[in-house]
Amino acid sequence: MRKLALAVLLSAAAALTAAADFTAPSGTLGLNNDPRAYRAMEKEVLDACAALHERYAAALRLPRRKRNAALEEYRAAAEDFAEKWGSKGIEVLVRITEDCLLPVMERLAREGEWWQKIRALFWLYERREHSAAPLFLEALKDENPLVRETAAVGFSAVADPKRYKKEYAAALRGLAKEENDPFVREALAAADALLSKKKGPEEIYAV
Repeated sequence: MRKLALAVLLSAAAALTAAADFTAPSGTLGLNNDPRAYRAMEKEVLDACAALHERYAAALRLPRRKRNAALEEYRAAAEDFAEKWGSKGIEVLVRITEDCLLPVMERLAREGEWWQKIRALFWLYERREHSAAPLFLEALKDENPLVRETAAVGFSAVADPKRYKKEYAAALRGLAKEENDPFVREALAAADALLSKKKGPEEIYAV
């Protein structure tokens, strides 16, 4: 168990540190390139998040007959938000924890460049976002092994252990059999071991 814990911890640290510290290709907004650009974008994103929160709260205050239409308008606004910010400055977005960024990160994890996918998966992992478990399974089929390894490490955190055997185990083990990259295979085996025993990463790391 101690060897498994160490292997999982080292694999998780390597993949998730890479996700957090990776420098995006040139042409994208980099934190080290222009701190003022970072602060300006962060403020704009947070202001947009606040506006979305207010729109949602206002919709909930309406009478039921008007609420559904207002919520549809909110969802449309949230989709516009995801479309606008999903193509910009992942290095900024990944450091913001507002709920309104969830659809942005889900979009990037599915449709982004490989380095955007890694950052988005890291963001979802950090939140322990259980609703993202199917998305992590999808990312395990990505052509880039770094994306797959990040998804494998993160899956053990976002998947609900109580639902693992019934909903995810067969799919995860099938992907492990097809996987050629040894690092991804190791991460998949570790995730399966963690989830099969119904223990979270923190509990096993503490052994």
